[in-house]
Amino acid sequence: MPAPPVPSSTTLGDPPPQPDRPVRLPWADLIRRVHQIDVRRCPQCGGRLSVIAYLTDPDTTKKILDHLHLPS
Repeated sequence: MPAPPVPSSTTLGDPPPQPDRPVRLPWADLIRRVHQIDVRRCPQCGGRLSVIAYLTDPDTTKKILDHLHLPS
């Protein structure tokens, strides 16, 4: 005797999943959604910020932060 069919979301009347929906949200959108802040908005002029580099080397990062008189 075959097993009864397992109900899926389409058999329960829900619309099928949207294939063009992004799998993951960008980090800035997640932070905005959770903390209600826009991390890509300049606090001084209100313009849009963009990522210009990703620093991964700790020594380089420390040199840049020290030069800018920021905590490292």
